[in-house]
Amino acid sequence: MKNNILFSGLILVLLISFSCKEEAQNLNDEEIVENLNGYWKIDQVERDEFNDIREYKFSTYAEYIEVDSNLEGFRIKLQPQLDSTFKKSSNPENLIIKRENDSLRMYYETPLDEWKETLISLNKDEFSVENERGFVYTYKRFESLKKELDAHE
Repeated sequence: MKNNILFSGLILVLLISFSCKEEAQNLNDEEIVENLNGYWKIDQVERDEFNDIREYKFSTYAEYIEVDSNLEGFRIKLQPQLDSTFKKSSNPENLIIKRENDSLRMYYETPLDEWKETLISLNKDEFSVENERGFVYTYKRFESLKKELDAHE
């Protein structure tokens, strides 16, 4: 009896925690634009097939994503500076988001390459994508390099 109560409680906690992430395919275009635009930092990378998770406690890079109401825009990697400015560390990657097969796909293009990722979850503070090799990248909202450094002292 006691085990059944503990098991039921565990299932309830898991359901609540999974429901807190907004599944990307359920968002309308306006919610995608509102939640995705801005500065992001990589939080972790997960490789499901190897049951391997790598957490990034601190990163010297941030990414800026900007999409318009047509879900077209760009992503660029930046190096945050202590004075809250950024140095450009790469060229912008063209970005188009499309709804396909009950999923949201993020198509990237540079002069040298093209690739896609599936947007898994998205809210104002966090999003995750899965690439074609099965890696799941989770991003958290980036505020400032100073806050990042202070958090890790």
